[in-house]
Amino acid sequence: MIAYFSFLAALVSPLIVSADVVNEIQPTTISPASLALYNSPQCELEMVKFDGLNVLFRDDVDVDPYCIERNETPTSIDYFCDFAYLTKLTQESCENTGGDLYNLKLEQECAEEIPDFGAYTINVLRVNAYVCLGMSCEVQNLLRKLEEETLRDTSNSCMVSLTSEWIQTQSTHI
Repeated sequence: MIAYFSFLAALVSPLIVSADVVNEIQPTTISPASLALYNSPQCELEMVKFDGLNVLFRDDVDVDPYCIERNETPTSIDYFCDFAYLTKLTQESCENTGGDLYNLKLEQECAEEIPDFGAYTINVLRVNAYVCLGMSCEVQNLLRKLEEETLRDTSNSCMVSLTSEWIQTQSTHI
């Protein structure tokens, strides 16, 4: 279940802005004890069957190829990350595996003070981060934990917005 949150490290991994400016967002580590605060035992059991399906939960996922620089000014940079292709397996297989599909979106804005440079703003928009959750899992628990961990592991100058959309499937789970 630790892998359940390891994708957060991918979602908030450092982005190199230039040779001199680096966003100091660090990967997150979650202890098994903290997971119990947010997930029922039933949810924990259900999530085991989605280990191979949730690509973003894998430790070895490289999200950088899915992120592009959209706009850069002397005082800011915007990145856009679209994980639709990366999470295609999750999108296509979640329903057949008995899960609920959610589309996560993370918006992050960090204002960094760069020595001998001044204020610099880094905006990152990450979309189509599809995840498959067990039927008894509460997506709000996932969002709350991810937001807490993201804020804990970023500088005080970062604002984070994490939202989800439940994707209705073709059939109804009974």
